[in-house]
Amino acid sequence: MTKNKPCTKCKESKSFDNYYKDKRGQFGLVAICKVCHAAYSSKYNLDHKEELVGIRYAQRQKHKDRIRAYKKSPKGKDAAKRTIAKNANAAKSRAYYKKQKHKLVIPDQCQRCDDRSGIEAHHEDYNKPMDVIYLCKRCHTDEHMNNTPLNRESGIFTEKKKYSRLELTETKGE
Repeated sequence: MTKNKPCTKCKESKSFDNYYKDKRGQFGLVAICKVCHAAYSSKYNLDHKEELVGIRYAQRQKHKDRIRAYKKSPKGKDAAKRTIAKNANAAKSRAYYKKQKHKLVIPDQCQRCDDRSGIEAHHEDYNKPMDVIYLCKRCHTDEHMNNTPLNRESGIFTEKKKYSRLELTETKGE
């Protein structure tokens, strides 16, 4: 049985899932529902924008030494590199997607063997997110097993040398 509680703002009776937790409140929940809370927070942030910017600036100034030390640490440097790479790739992907979004057609069968089950997108170049071929699970696995990326950034692939079991046993015996 789902328990309900009335929101003090909109006066609607809603289930407990629609309230944030607060151990001081009745039933351990906040008095207003999540929807009303989001509206209140948005309005408050707009009305007090300069004040909030000042508070954030003061916090940065207060902890300037700690922030600087973190940025110089290996963990901080790694986080900065990830952020830069993520933002650069995200921007490229968004721009490319906006150009191509109406041209994308997803087939209902594998482009190699015409199998209709478990279609997956395969990217030969990860820097071109919209440039994909659609393969079944078996063909997609074969593609990754038989091709190795020389350079993930440029998307250049080479064929792996395929060995038979006979060749492998001969080389082990030598």
